[in-house]
Amino acid sequence: MLKDECESIIRYAEVQIKYATSPNSMSSETYIFYKNVISVARLSLRAQKAKAKLHKTITAAIGNAWLKERG
Repeated sequence: MLKDECESIIRYAEVQIKYATSPNSMSSETYIFYKNVISVARLSLRAQKAKAKLHKTITAAIGNAWLKERG
């Protein structure tokens, strides 16, 4: 769910930047804000992937240790 929200935020911010009709229609502060929003959302997506990978690794290690002890 958080992944979908991050992707939606990224799409929204990219559209806001893309469809600014002229350089004067979006202030530099607003442009920087949207670029930062995109960066943070992408970092959040990467963190979610890393967390899932870490969880999988830990689960596998626990499973292997359990099998060794039982084996």
